Amino acid sequence: MDKYYIVIEGSQQGLFSIDELKENKISPSTLVWTETMENWIEAKNVEQLSSVIEKSPPPIPQSQIKPLEVKAEFINKKEELITPATKVSIAKEIKVNFKFLLYALIIALISYPFSLQFTMASQIRF
Repeated sequence: MDKYYIVIEGSQQGLFSIDELKENKISPSTLVWTETMENWIEAKNVEQLSSVIEKSPPPIPQSQIKPLEVKAEFINKKEELITPATKVSIAKEIKVNFKFLLYALIIALISYPFSLQFTMASQIRF
């Protein structure tokens, strides 16, 4: 009984008996070699391996292939980003910032006359 080498993912593996090749599930295009062969050949061309080759369905005829359908939908991101809750949040931040600015202005107006007094006092020499 012959022992075969096979090529799996580009690397040589073997020696395998016919029973061991059944476990490996070789395809018709798997390259095989044994001592009685001159070169590597596809398994489908070796008569002893016809019972070992894993059968696969033939290619689909061209008329049966349907083109891929692609559907796209435009979404208006502006409407999604600015929700009513976001508008309320923005309004609250504006209100807080306005109050901060108003308080800063009031403090500046109140403290300005005092700063003038200290400036004038430092310029007066006794």
